[in-house]
Amino acid sequence: MVGQPAGPGLSKGRARVIHRHLDLQAFKHGEILVCDAVDPNMTFVVLLAAGVVERRGGMLIHGAIIAREYGLPSVTGIPDATTLIRTGYQITVDGFLGIVTISRPGSRKIKNHLQIGFYPYLLVTALCKIRFE
Repeated sequence: MVGQPAGPGLSKGRARVIHRHLDLQAFKHGEILVCDAVDPNMTFVVLLAAGVVERRGGMLIHGAIIAREYGLPSVTGIPDATTLIRTGYQITVDGFLGIVTISRPGSRKIKNHLQIGFYPYLLVTALCKIRFE
């Protein structure tokens, strides 16, 4: 799924989809927070998360700002994030490119996203440094 990159970084882990505030009680350290949008009452959970995926928003939405403050990869603006991703799915969040990859439990192993997505980022980063320095 493609959205807007909102916090740089790569993270792979178990998704925890939050539909209502009561779902926050089950959140565990290292899970990836998937929600409609992080509101100020949910900020305490972001400290435990390995990454953030939001259905709404862009670079300036509250969840994206908090994720950047804590150095977490974040992707926003994925319209079907809370319906396509289910709690327990293994997902990869690429905050550099704005890509979220889903690997359902029990499915065929998908090629590691880090092998595909990270190297073009390094190339672009190197070219930008050369150009702007």
